[in-house]
Amino acid sequence: IVAMLFILYTSIELPMNLAFVECHSIDKPLFWVGVLCDLFFMVDLCLNFFTGYKKDGQLIMTPSLIRKHYLYSTAFKFDFISTLPVDYVTIQSSCKSYTKATKVFRTIRVVRLFRLFRIQRLFRYSSNITEQFSAGMSRVLKLVLMLLFFSHWNACMLFLVGASADSDDSWVAQQGIEDSDISVQYTWSVFASLSQMLCIGYGAHQPRLPSEAWMTVWSMTTGAALFSGIMGSITAVLLSLDSSGQKYVSHMDEVEAFMTRREVPPELRQRIRGYMKLRYTGQEEREEEDNDDAPKRVPRMYSEQGIINELSVGIRRDLNFHLTSGLIQKLPFLSGMDLPPTVSTYMSSVLVWELAMPNDVVMEQEDPPEKICFIQTGNVVLVRDAMRLTELSDGSYFGELPFTHNDTIKLQPMSAVMEKRVCEFYSLNRPHVLEFFHHFPEVEDVMRLVASQRVERLNLKGEVALEKQSDSYTRQARLLSARNRHRRNTITRLFETSPAEMLAKVHATQQSDGALLRPKSEGSNGRDRSHSDGQPHRDSAPSRLSTVTGEYASEEGGGVAMGRLRGPM
Repeated sequence: IVAMLFILYTSIELPMNLAFVECHSIDKPLFWVGVLCDLFFMVDLCLNFFTGYKKDGQLIMTPSLIRKHYLYSTAFKFDFISTLPVDYVTIQSSCKSYTKATKVFRTIRVVRLFRLFRIQRLFRYSSNITEQFSAGMSRVLKLVLMLLFFSHWNACMLFLVGASADSDDSWVAQQGIEDSDISVQYTWSVFASLSQMLCIGYGAHQPRLPSEAWMTVWSMTTGAALFSGIMGSITAVLLSLDSSGQKYVSHMDEVEAFMTRREVPPELRQRIRGYMKLRYTGQEEREEEDNDDAPKRVPRMYSEQGIINELSVGIRRDLNFHLTSGLIQKLPFLSGMDLPPTVSTYMSSVLVWELAMPNDVVMEQEDPPEKICFIQTGNVVLVRDAMRLTELSDGSYFGELPFTHNDTIKLQPMSAVMEKRVCEFYSLNRPHVLEFFHHFPEVEDVMRLVASQRVERLNLKGEVALEKQSDSYTRQARLLSARNRHRRNTITRLFETSPAEMLAKVHATQQSDGALLRPKSEGSNGRDRSHSDGQPHRDSAPSRLSTVTGEYASEEGGGVAMGRLRGPM
């Protein structure tokens, strides 16, 4: 910090002293302030030969390597030139010999400008401060700082050129400020400098001398270059400030192109747009319409999993635990048991965050077991054969039955439908579930017990087989075997026909399978098939939400056995 203050003082005081002060005597206090600055940088130059440096992430402290590294570096050249005390040789002679007729000594004092090479140290020292900002913002700050410095230096040089000309045609003589106060001279000099740098004029007077003309060309050229750099950097910074928003807009353009190309139905398009907006803003369109005064949230698109995967193992573990700690504390089989911390740590590392829109069907009856879902926020309704069974809320989970009773339940026995509000949940995929149960069998035992109690509480013991000795398991196994034989025989016969006949039979088989999965008419079974909150959203394909009994024919021993089939649970 001390070095930066000395550099700022030198960068401001030296050009002003050179241009506006005729004689810088040793009797003035500012002279000794300058001497103190020079001594400080001389000592700093010597200390740099003993200061270590980093190479490939390692700190080098070998004296011979340090000296060689600094001696051959660009920083040493600037530091050495800026600390040369060449101006002290001419300072006293210029004071004794200075007259209006011998302004050549003012020009000789230009050698003091060598100290301005210290400005590169300012940027070197300020790098630790600018690291707190983005790369674009740091560049803008450096360019603005350079603009301020150059405006000051250019103003001083303009006055020095005009005052050293010793001509009535100089802009200093035309303005009549040769003998004015330094504040007046500096004010008019800054006005001329900024007018030329901004290319809006020459200042108060046009240049009439060749030296002033060349100085004006230099001011306009460098000023235009600096301002163009600043404007370009500011534009880049403004774009980078909303890079995630721009990424969201670009991604939505791709989504729109995809939906147009694939001819997605309008209703489904609206749902996709609503999901995208909710996922990346956390705000529903209905919420914005109901509350016009609420602040509109700007979409921010990012890859959460990509960011997490870039982190180190320790940081990734702590971050995953932080993100899922709220859910883990709500889970009854974790909060109510004396389990080791590794259980929570493992779960937090494999849980996957998901978002479901209102009335979405997250899990369907007779779906293969792919995951267990843990609700963080929202409500989920469990449905079987289009009948509402129960409602789950924060901290509950579903989809565990085929995992806890995998010897008897092969498919999901219930559907899971989102309620009218958005639901956030975490899912544990099948490989992780099996691995989790393998490492922590006590958790599997607890979940198996809870699953059995849930089946009993929902009055599904006659339909969902929890034991192989039960009648429901025997009935489901018999029907499953018959269905598999029927499909196997159908596929075998397809290979015995011509390609045209095979294609026709494939279409017929698909239609029969679709009829098998479609529910019967509302009057065919005694249960109410209408969802209390409206039908859940599905595509135009036949719904599998209410997979109920269907007519099924199987061939066995040349005979045909007709029966009513319910898929195994």
